Amino acid sequence: MKFVGLSAMHHQHLALNATMTEKNDWMIPAYYTSPEAESARLEVTVGLMDEGRVGKFLIQGETVEATLKSVISGYTNTKVGEVVAVTSPSDSSTGLLVAQLSADEYMLLTLATELPSFDLQSGDSTCVHVVDMTSTLASVRIIGPNSMDLLAHLVELDLDPRRFADMSVVQTMVAKVHGMILRRDIGNLLSYQLFFSRDYGEYLWDALMLAGEHHGVIPVGLETMDLLHEGL
Repeated sequence: MKFVGLSAMHHQHLALNATMTEKNDWMIPAYYTSPEAESARLEVTVGLMDEGRVGKFLIQGETVEATLKSVISGYTNTKVGEVVAVTSPSDSSTGLLVAQLSADEYMLLTLATELPSFDLQSGDSTCVHVVDMTSTLASVRIIGPNSMDLLAHLVELDLDPRRFADMSVVQTMVAKVHGMILRRDIGNLLSYQLFFSRDYGEYLWDALMLAGEHHGVIPVGLETMDLLHEGL
């Protein structure tokens, strides 16, 4: 029997009349109104997309950076608070993000939702521990010119783009819940990824929607994101 994952916000999507689709063994919203209407709104307002299906791997240990360099082709190094995009050594079309959270703690994110095909336990990894957080952490993508204004209602962090630049990451409290915010713009479109315990999925989705009411927030689906990327 095939297992299909449901995100922490699944019931909210159904209540919003989302058209659902199966992608990489996860049931996710394809769109709520239409991809064309949603992508047009994102150019002037702000949207929320459930990205809980994205692969998330927490990597900790004294030799993390050396291990990553040995198993990920094209990876050189990062600094704390920085995110770099790399590719899998066996498949250059599979994108990955490496986010350095502290001196000995990193988060590896799979952009295309596939699990990494390389072995993070190989090489000089005697002091490295890898934890698959894909089902433990929920994730919401916040997209559009009003994204920073929406988040400002829920965090005390200074999100000024001159200080929190594209491809930056920080751990902070969001609506009194511990989380991680990663800024990853889509072309010229401001965009953040928010990661948090799936136990707070419904609560934070509702908090984000409420905070965005005065900023024109809408929910958006996977097909809308595909349209945005096609336009780059």
